[in-house]
Amino acid sequence: VYKEFALLECRVRGAGPVSREALLSELGYETGQVNALAQAVHRLRRDLGPEGTRVSTTPEGYEVLG
Repeated sequence: VYKEFALLECRVRGAGPVSREALLSELGYETGQVNALAQAVHRLRRDLGPEGTRVSTTPEGYEVLG
């Protein structure tokens, strides 16, 4: 739950997409842990229910819409 909350907090603070590399660093993941980040995003979307569709995957990384 900590990683999912921290991920959401990162996105609320900034507008627009954020790179996977920036999120990996911000959340304390190692550079190669892209799959772990993707799993945290998946859990966040699930935990947000219908609002989870607002977490969008972009070519750069992720973005919270609206």
